[in-house]
Amino acid sequence: MLNSPSQPQSPSPTSAVSAAQCPLCGQANQCAIAAGKAASSCWCMNSTLNGAAKQQAANTQGPQRCICKACGQVSAE
Repeated sequence: MLNSPSQPQSPSPTSAVSAAQCPLCGQANQCAIAAGKAASSCWCMNSTLNGAAKQQAANTQGPQRCICKACGQVSAE
């Protein structure tokens, strides 16, 4: 018998939390460390990060993960 509606579905791979996912928006954070590269090659090492976004990420549940470039940008006010 193939998949019947009464059989439980296994969770999709996209539902798993990844170190390469931004904790704020869920998109790829492009973290060099998560990719196994040197920290000095990460985009965030030469950027000024949004302090509020960093604090919000620090307060999220689950494993510690880096924020993405879009969430980490300091807005021009």
